[in-house]
Amino acid sequence: TADATHFCNVKGTVTIKNCMFENMLDDATNIHGTYVRVNKIIDDYTLAVETYHPHQNGYLFGEEGDLVQIINQKNLQPTTEPLILKKVERVNEKISYITFNKAITNKVQVYDGIENISWHASAIIENNVVRNNRARSFLISTPRKVVVRNNKLSSQMANFRLTGDLGLWNESGPNTDLLIENNTIENSVYGGNGPQSIFLIDPQYENKKDIEGMYSRNIIIRNNIIKTFDSSIMMAISVDGLVFENNHIIQTETYEPLFPETTNLRIINCKDVVIKGNTYKKVDGKKATISIDEKSTNVKVDKNDVFSKK
Repeated sequence: TADATHFCNVKGTVTIKNCMFENMLDDATNIHGTYVRVNKIIDDYTLAVETYHPHQNGYLFGEEGDLVQIINQKNLQPTTEPLILKKVERVNEKISYITFNKAITNKVQVYDGIENISWHASAIIENNVVRNNRARSFLISTPRKVVVRNNKLSSQMANFRLTGDLGLWNESGPNTDLLIENNTIENSVYGGNGPQSIFLIDPQYENKKDIEGMYSRNIIIRNNIIKTFDSSIMMAISVDGLVFENNHIIQTETYEPLFPETTNLRIINCKDVVIKGNTYKKVDGKKATISIDEKSTNVKVDKNDVFSKK
C-alpha cells in the first residue's frame, strides 16, 4: 500500500535491476536524505533540531564527524559551507542537540533545515518494469551519481520526480549527477492529479518569489522513447546544467488528453540548458511547445530540434 522500496539516508550504492513493480499505491522507489529542522538556536555553535514529520520520529540524523550544511527554509539554498558535527545529543525521539566545529552566528534561523551530506547514496536502476501504480515510478533526490536506464515505465503520476522540501516530508538531496537514458515510457501521468510532467524537477519552495539560485545540477535525459497521450513532458525548475537530447516522443490516442493546453517543456529558473536531437510525432499535427522564463539563462535549443521555435 506504500512505496515498494524506499531508501532514506543510506551510503554506498543502491542497485535495483530486473525487477517488476506493479499495482502499488505509491512509488516504485524513493531515494533521498532527510532535513531536520532548527527548533532553537542554543549558542554560536549549537542548535536544537527536530524531525518535523511524525513518520521520522526516532530517526538518527547524524553522528560525530559527519559533514552537514544549513539550508535556508524559503529558497532551499545553503547558508554555510560544509560543517563538521562535533557532538550529537539525543533528547527524545524528536529533538536532538547538535554542535558544529565552526560558529554559525547569523547563518541560521529557526525552521531552517540541516542536511547531512555524508549520508547519501549513489544508485543504478536498470532493466525494471514499473506499471499500474497510483503514484510515481522513481523519486530520486541524492547528490551522488545515479544512472537510470533500460526501464519500462507506466505510472499514474510522474515517472521521474526530482525534488526536495522543508514543508512536510523534509526529503533532502538535490541531484548533482543524474543520467536518465534508454528508457521506454508509455502512457504515463494518467491519474489526473493536475498537469504533472513525465519528468518533474520541482524543488518545493514556500513561495514562487523564493525561487532563486540553483537546486540541482548536471541532469541528462537522453535517448528515451516517450509514448504519451497528454502534453506535459518535462518541467524543470532551478537546474544548473540540464540536457534533454535525442528523445523520441510519440503522441498516442490511448486516452483523451487531460491537460492538452499544457506546454510540453517548461524551463523555469535554469541555466546552461541544452535541448537537441529530439523528435515529436503528434497525431493532431500541432507544433511541439516550449516555454522559458525570464530567470533562465544560456538555454540553447538546436535549430533542428523539434522544440525550436522556427
